[in-house]
This record gives sequence, structure tokens and C-alpha cells, in this order.
Amino acid sequence: MDAGSDPGPDAVPTAAADDDGWEPGPPSIRAMAPSIVGGAVVPLAVHTIVRHRAGIDTIALVSTAFLGGLFGFTIWYSRLVRARAVPTA
Repeated sequence: MDAGSDPGPDAVPTAAADDDGWEPGPPSIRAMAPSIVGGAVVPLAVHTIVRHRAGIDTIALVSTAFLGGLFGFTIWYSRLVRARAVPTA
């Protein structure tokens, strides 16, 4: 076997060998924006609006939890459909 072909145990994998899109470090704000809006801003706004109209926190909290679950399901389902719609070669 050629001495140059065996990288050894200390070899660092290249991007071509492991191209899954992962980068070290925290994600950018642009990548996290949909989660921030859907997970924090929208539920807080819904809770505030519904609480003032309903008069009690229970209805507002149930509405917010339902909306949060619906948002999470929508994101999950859209990723599932996209993964099945795009053929992998």
C-alpha cells in the first residue's frame, strides 16, 4: 500500500468527505429567525391579544399552546414533504 494513501488516526476529515452542512459554532441569527419568531414572538403576541379579550389566563395559555404545537407540526410536516419530494441521487 502507498504510504501517502493512509491518513492515519490523526487525520481531519475534509468537507468533501463529510458534506452534511454542519459547521462548528452557534448558528447564525438568520438561521434561527424562523424558530425565534414561531417559538417566542408569535406565541407571546397571541397570549397578549387573547388574554385581554378573554379576561382569563387559562384560555390564553391554551390558545398559545395550541398555536405553538401547530407551528411545530407545520415545520415538521413541511420538512417531511420536502425530504420525500426531492429525490436523492
